[in-house]
Amino acid sequence: MSSYSGKLHKYNERLTAFEFTSNPTDNVIIFIGGLGDGYLTVPYVPQLIKSLPNNWSLFQVLISSSHQGWGTGSLDRDVDELKQFVDYLRGLGKKKIVLLGHSTGTQDSFHYAIKQKSYGIDAIILQAPVSDREAAYKKAKKIGLDLDSYNKEAQEIFETEGADALLPKRFSNFLFNASSLSAYRWLSLTIPNGDDDYYSTDLKDERLSQTFGKLTKPTLILYSGNDEFYPEGIQFENVLKRWESFTKPGIWSKYSLIIDGATHNIGEGSKEGGVEVLIKQVNSFINEL
Repeated sequence: MSSYSGKLHKYNERLTAFEFTSNPTDNVIIFIGGLGDGYLTVPYVPQLIKSLPNNWSLFQVLISSSHQGWGTGSLDRDVDELKQFVDYLRGLGKKKIVLLGHSTGTQDSFHYAIKQKSYGIDAIILQAPVSDREAAYKKAKKIGLDLDSYNKEAQEIFETEGADALLPKRFSNFLFNASSLSAYRWLSLTIPNGDDDYYSTDLKDERLSQTFGKLTKPTLILYSGNDEFYPEGIQFENVLKRWESFTKPGIWSKYSLIIDGATHNIGEGSKEGGVEVLIKQVNSFINEL
């Protein structure tokens, strides 16, 4: 275990963010974890903190969806809270602000860029942007679970009891062991074109034109070459090329790439050197903003 010095910021009545430095910088990266993540649960964060260019620092932000809160949350709630934090940072005089999302945190970053029209930020970084829907179906197939029947039941509960109705425990036990799970969030994550469905490889062109086609700030995508949540039988390179084809000129960063041998969080089981590749690409990207 390790300890880290820095400053804890309270940006609304009950939410905080940790700044991993005691010396304020002009430019900041806001790190947003995935489902179940909190402070320092993503293993590459400490090394990234130490390797940022001069005058850049990293804040990890806690939102209501952090840790186990995601099961009853939404991307809309997440980006509303992120906007509060961006306003807080602008109030501190920060000059450049970049969102760095990991896993479902990439959906927050993307959703912020679309719904908030990139309000107050200068760029986004998407690390391990993987479809939760496809990951759920991959897991269901492996364990012999009929996910379509689960989706049908969740839809019925949504329609009869409301979006905030909590699903039976077997739903949350299956989906990343959420402490509780609303009908809305289940459907957002597991049905085609749900609110969380930004990255599924079977999305229609019309959907991609309303997502990747709407980005207005420089975007760096760092895909993991050995991502355990990625669907089988799909070529990563083709997926990235398709996404890029929908972006406007100057949006897709030339530093975007697939990190060879990297697992989802570039942690245990990754090919050696993956974190160093991430750091190099991130630093090259932010140095040109």
